[in-house]
Amino acid sequence: MPLAGPAAPTALLDALLPTSVRQNEDPVVRHRGRIFVAILLACGLMAIASGLAHFLVDRPERALFDLGCIPIGAALLALPHLLDRVHRRRVARGRATRPPGLGATIDVFLGLVLIGMVVGPLLSERGLQVPVVLAVVPLFASALGGVRRGIVWTGMTLLVLAALTAHAANDPLGFTLGWNTLIATVAVGVGGCLAEAARDRARQDAVGLAQAASSLARAHDEKEAELRSSRELLAQAFRQMPALLVLSELPSGRVVDVNECFERLTGWSREEALGRTLSELDVYVSRDDRERLYQRILDRRGTQEVEIALRSRSGQEIWLLVATGLLELNGLPHVLAQGLDITARKQAEQALAASRKLLEERASQDRARLRESEVALGRQRQLASIGTLAAGIAHQINNPIASIMAAAEFASLENEDGTPPDPARQRALRSIIAEAARCGQIVKNVLRFARQQPTMRWSEDLAPLVLRTATLCRGYVTEHGGELRVEIGDVALPAIVSPIEIEQVLVNLIRNAAEALDGSGVVCVRAERRDGRIQIAVDDEGRGMPRERLDQLFQPFFTTRVQQGGTGLGLSFAHGVIVDHGGEIRVESELGKGTQVRILLPLERT
Repeated sequence: MPLAGPAAPTALLDALLPTSVRQNEDPVVRHRGRIFVAILLACGLMAIASGLAHFLVDRPERALFDLGCIPIGAALLALPHLLDRVHRRRVARGRATRPPGLGATIDVFLGLVLIGMVVGPLLSERGLQVPVVLAVVPLFASALGGVRRGIVWTGMTLLVLAALTAHAANDPLGFTLGWNTLIATVAVGVGGCLAEAARDRARQDAVGLAQAASSLARAHDEKEAELRSSRELLAQAFRQMPALLVLSELPSGRVVDVNECFERLTGWSREEALGRTLSELDVYVSRDDRERLYQRILDRRGTQEVEIALRSRSGQEIWLLVATGLLELNGLPHVLAQGLDITARKQAEQALAASRKLLEERASQDRARLRESEVALGRQRQLASIGTLAAGIAHQINNPIASIMAAAEFASLENEDGTPPDPARQRALRSIIAEAARCGQIVKNVLRFARQQPTMRWSEDLAPLVLRTATLCRGYVTEHGGELRVEIGDVALPAIVSPIEIEQVLVNLIRNAAEALDGSGVVCVRAERRDGRIQIAVDDEGRGMPRERLDQLFQPFFTTRVQQGGTGLGLSFAHGVIVDHGGEIRVESELGKGTQVRILLPLERT
């Protein structure tokens, strides 16, 4: 392959170098090898030129000497390659470890040069006895072999020159030239050694600096690798942190980075969140939570945990226990917020609160039922007392009633002289008998009510019953200074009732209304159909009563007219009868404006 360009001489010299020298890491070794090869080649060319010149001037012995140097130079070029191959075999057999150098070849070369410079002039007819060119041997030695070889060959050259100078003592010119050559050799040898020593020091310094630079570069690379590894580790830890992490700029609030937990809980990807604020992502359920969180950050109380609610992209509410910290990145303040998902705990707390509230409501209902049970028990006891009292009254009153009825019946018979009785007296006696029977029935009903025994019921039109009851009570209302008004339509009001019980209820209600008039006013009794039921209303324009007493009206023995002889049994009896008939009784009253009582009974289905 032809050589061309500036690199051709160097490539030629490297091709002649042995492998161990050509591949040596030390550039000085490679440089000396190239110098050695270049000198050998130059000497070969000079030997050829000198041999030809001497052959032309008819100096065959000198020509033969010059041309004989050519195979010696070739042998010197082949010697390093031969040593390198021998060394490789020794390394393969484990007998050597250090690579071969040029030292032996250089020493042989310098020895041959020294011999040639001494013997060469002797072959010449008129050559000087002291060769001046011997001064270059120390220079070659230091240039090719370093400071040590330069010193050794300087000494050897000086010995040879000193011997030659002493041999030429009878020749003034030769003697003078010898001493000058000695001085020049010393100067060249010392200068070459110093120059080579300075170059070695410079090379060592350069190698040291290169090693230091390499160490620094390696340390820098290691630090960079450690820093890169630490960053990757921190980034991986940030991304895989089980808690929600958000890194944002403090002034603008724009998100710098989020982790996978943020993406999983909120539904917003990292790419969508970067460069936007949490308000723009609409993750705050309450604006108050956002203001409270930022106020803690500004007050440097970010390490204090605060519970806030966030809204995911799908609208689901997420509860977080949030703590924040301030960081400085690239000279700007940043906020690192970390949140622990406590949604399950919040849901459990809410479920517990709901359960507690339900239990409290149930307990309240149970307490209310207990109070109702206590009230019912009290009523039962009161009714038991009424039953006992009614039984005693019935036992005591039945005999006088029977006597009254017997006397009235006897008085209704014909006169002793056989004349017919007076019609007016007969009517009065029949009225006495009917009212006495009615008194007996009332006593029986009171006993039945107290004992909670069912009564006989049948279909009855309540319109005539209401009219009849009003007629019976009109005189009582009039006695209390009032006016009784009756409003009954033409529509029939059929119902399955016990007429005597309904009549007794109406009597009690009308009498109560009359007693509440305080000497004047109107008592109005109405009966009509309303919303599929029968409504009987008893309204008065009396004194009325406070609203807080309305809940106590139907309790036995409760009365507002203790001083006027009230027993508190009328409304209790009325309530029990109406409820027992499947109806309801409602009372509305206002102090100073009167009382309205509504009886609602189921209409008989035909």
